[in-house]
Amino acid sequence: DSPYAVACTERALGFVEGRLTLWAGADRHMERALALFAEVGDGNGEARTHRLMAFLLNRRERYEEALAHYRAAVDLYHQTGFEPGLAYVRNEIGWTYILIGEHAQALSECRLSLEGHLALGDLSGQAATWDSLGVAQHHLGAYEEALESFGQALRIYRTVYDRYLEADTLVHVGDTHCAAGRGAEAGLVWQQALEILEDLGHPEAAQVLDRMRLVDAR
Repeated sequence: DSPYAVACTERALGFVEGRLTLWAGADRHMERALALFAEVGDGNGEARTHRLMAFLLNRRERYEEALAHYRAAVDLYHQTGFEPGLAYVRNEIGWTYILIGEHAQALSECRLSLEGHLALGDLSGQAATWDSLGVAQHHLGAYEEALESFGQALRIYRTVYDRYLEADTLVHVGDTHCAAGRGAEAGLVWQQALEILEDLGHPEAAQVLDRMRLVDAR
């Protein structure tokens, strides 16, 4: 088999093992993939591997290590000139800063991401980044700005008919209303999210129900 094909296989195996929380195997496969992509000179393949490694590190709450991999991906995308990758990785860096609690830094990264996605006309990328911006603004207490950002994300998700991510953003809208002391509005929006998730048979419906019960219990 060609080194490129083996690299792709190693990366896929590593990601699957990571999703199954088989961390030792995941790390081993990912490191092999990284070495092979570097060996064949595929900078974009290498960058994509760094991003998946970072995603798995975030799941383990190893955020600083994740950021190091994301920054390696940024450097590689700058070298290859692959603008779509750069736009996506900026949002992933922004989300990692949200996980760390550095929300002003998250805003900065997500705005860079949004600029890239707007220039490329990538609707899915724009929606994901608007949602991240909204979460960062929510945590900074800028609730009205957050709702505007979520509104942009919702408009796009409805246009591209991505019902799960529409529901995910509706949950965030409800969270913002709740944080702003608008429990009734939060409940109405969460109800919309719940209906979509139940229709999809998605397990996250239970989490939305928990939110609704908490507000009702106040």
